[in-house]
Amino acid sequence: MTPMEFVVWSPWPYMHRSAGMRALFVLGNELRNRGHSVEIAKAYQRNWSSDEIPFEKFDFWDGKSNPIHIYPEGVSGNPSGGDKVVRWILSFTPRSLPPNDLIVTWSSSFVDAPILQVEVIEPFFVDNGSVRTKKLFWVGKGECPVGWFLNTQHVQITHAWPGTRQELAKELQQAKELVLFDPMTCLEAEAKRCGCPVRSMVEKIDVKYDPQPQQVDDFIALAKEKWPLSTSGR
Repeated sequence: MTPMEFVVWSPWPYMHRSAGMRALFVLGNELRNRGHSVEIAKAYQRNWSSDEIPFEKFDFWDGKSNPIHIYPEGVSGNPSGGDKVVRWILSFTPRSLPPNDLIVTWSSSFVDAPILQVEVIEPFFVDNGSVRTKKLFWVGKGECPVGWFLNTQHVQITHAWPGTRQELAKELQQAKELVLFDPMTCLEAEAKRCGCPVRSMVEKIDVKYDPQPQQVDDFIALAKEKWPLSTSGR
């Protein structure tokens, strides 16, 4: 196999709470595990260290090579200026997509394109038989009526709490209900894996979560077909 060179563009610093953010770096890790070169690039000014990412350290792209650039829809335009661009549609349908870019999508609900999902839920999200005493809720991209918020005994999951993925799994394992105001969130799948019943308060966006390793292999094949000379010299 001839290795290819990829750069994953991050729209913001790594956050464990964001499934889209986890997906970017899981994909990078999957590509690297298959023998390809993967670096990261920042589409913002804030400094941060790739040590924050829970994988073997990624290097930052130095701008001197001509790799395949992978942009989520949260990165606008083409900040790399490169001519080999992948648009990975993770959570919403962009107004327009450049005709010469390679388009892949997390769900056919967003755009008609090849599906690319990766496993963003860790093995410790599992029903461990804990006693369930808590009720939780998550607002996320949705809105929670003030009256409901003030008159509930449910505890709110936020971007700051629980502080780690392991702590989130523990809370879901001990919860007897998770109420969602977010129409599309990975928390639903995480809760169900932990055996926690889920109640949605809004109309959900139909996004099937079923990552398959073959989807990554198919993506690599598409990239090779579109840019057959995009090999890594490292």
